[in-house]
Amino acid sequence: MSTLATTSTTTSPRRLGLLLAAVAYSIAWILGLMVPVPAVDIDASAQAVLGSVVGHEGATALRALLVHGLAGVALVIVAVALARATGARSVLVAGVVAAGLSLVQLVLELVLTGPAGSGAVPSLVEAVNRIDGVKMFALAALALAGAAAIRRSAVVPRWLSGLGVVLAVALVVSGVGYALLIPALGQAAYVSLPLLLIWVTGTGVALAR
Repeated sequence: MSTLATTSTTTSPRRLGLLLAAVAYSIAWILGLMVPVPAVDIDASAQAVLGSVVGHEGATALRALLVHGLAGVALVIVAVALARATGARSVLVAGVVAAGLSLVQLVLELVLTGPAGSGAVPSLVEAVNRIDGVKMFALAALALAGAAAIRRSAVVPRWLSGLGVVLAVALVVSGVGYALLIPALGQAAYVSLPLLLIWVTGTGVALAR
């Protein structure tokens, strides 16, 4: 009886933390997209990029903290939990790489909103966009690895496995767009991002339960 009580006490906070991280991932992205920052195409001119940042430094930094900082931390928590539950090391590696790239983007965006980045805004924004493309490839790898692990172990609902495959395809398309600065392909992010939020949050909530 005492052993069962101890196990329940030690695992409950972990499950609660996972649940909060899973929900926080979607909330961070939703709130981040609501921050009033002027939107420009990923291949916009240097002048257009400069105009989207100058005068909006605070909003740009806040959005970065949400979609790259908070979301990055939440992502790695869910990835670690899925890797533990399924024993899939590939899930852990892909999740850590994606979260690491997200934190690199955070640093770059904080630099471009400060005095040190005032003279290199277009270059820094281009770097953030290209890294976003690479991060999408890492997220696609995470989705595929997660889909395979879920199918093998059935630790969460099987529909998340199928969704992971669809998500991976969408992420590869949008990733090519951002990595190569091709707006037409980058538009796929309007599909891949909602799918990503559903998959990460759904997986984390299911594991927490």
